[in-house]
Amino acid sequence: MAEDLILELKRITKIFPGVKALNNVQFQLRRGEVHALMGENGAGKSTFIKVITGVHSAEEGSMYLNGQEAGIAAVYQHPTSYPELSVTENIFMGHESVKGGIIQWREMNEKAQAAVAVQK
Repeated sequence: MAEDLILELKRITKIFPGVKALNNVQFQLRRGEVHALMGENGAGKSTFIKVITGVHSAEEGSMYLNGQEAGIAAVYQHPTSYPELSVTENIFMGHESVKGGIIQWREMNEKAQAAVAVQK
């Protein structure tokens, strides 16, 4: 059922110098599913997660979130976050919205507020 499809990755390929870490990976996540990612060291598990969360860009392929081509960012609950920065600054670290060389704080604050809003 297409309406239950939350996340879909098609033909994802990631290449590092001398290594094809992911080769034409296909993945689908449907509402209510839980997946485990398992494999030997070097199998591409971390690379796969990093492509999904935007840490690495794939050389080929597409990612769809709720049927629309999109990217996903991860905000890790980890000591490497920056406690002296705002929530918005932590969410958009390295992915700031910039127009004409100016950071678009209003736009980023609105997106951050929507991202952390509790859904009823």
